[in-house]
Amino acid sequence: MTTTERRRYPRHKTEVGVTVRKNGEKTSATLIDISKGGIGLISKRGFFSGAEVDVTVKYFDDYAIHGTVKWAQLLDMDDKKMMYRIGIEADRVLATENILGCGSPE
Repeated sequence: MTTTERRRYPRHKTEVGVTVRKNGEKTSATLIDISKGGIGLISKRGFFSGAEVDVTVKYFDDYAIHGTVKWAQLLDMDDKKMMYRIGIEADRVLATENILGCGSPE
């Protein structure tokens, strides 16, 4: 099976713990790739396409990437855990105080 690469920018593989915030709710996830235009995550929670989210890197939460979920796919895991692969189009970087509504990170 062949797939056509549709990304505009090259992606860089990584494995970093992140927190995804949507409407005040927090979900842990793993950032698995990043590019100039977006990020890829693995999470136990799926998100609907079009959802706006803020993603902060754990242990360095002064800034967050704000973006829109473009797609989410349920993964077939060997150990029967439900995990989702999520593609997020990044549109801006935010200071944590803009997300949390306070002057300092949590």
